[in-house]
Amino acid sequence: MWNEIRKEFQAIAKRKYDENPVKNRKMQEKILEENLRFLVAGLLEAHGSDTRALTSYNSPTSAFNKLNEWGVYLSEFADANANNTSVLAGDHKDLFQRFIGQILSVENNGANFTKRTRMLPT
Repeated sequence: MWNEIRKEFQAIAKRKYDENPVKNRKMQEKILEENLRFLVAGLLEAHGSDTRALTSYNSPTSAFNKLNEWGVYLSEFADANANNTSVLAGDHKDLFQRFIGQILSVENNGANFTKRTRMLPT
């Protein structure tokens, strides 16, 4: 299932929704935010604020390693005391805006936001 989600995120970043580049970017951001919120809410519902579980999605050997390249670090939601309800309610806008900007930069400009995977708590 992750492969379909990843491909859709990549396609959203490439799709042309409007001839006006500013309007097009706003549409991409809006659609990515909605999709990313659903993904994050589902993972938070499954794992709660378990930083260890959320960090495992950013492992370089994880099937989700594209999250690393995009710079989408799920443990940051636990650090922000996010939960599935707050994510779906539109909270944590700053995290989502940063992550969406990074996804668009990677997919359209070749940027890479991979950082060293944070140490897992013991």
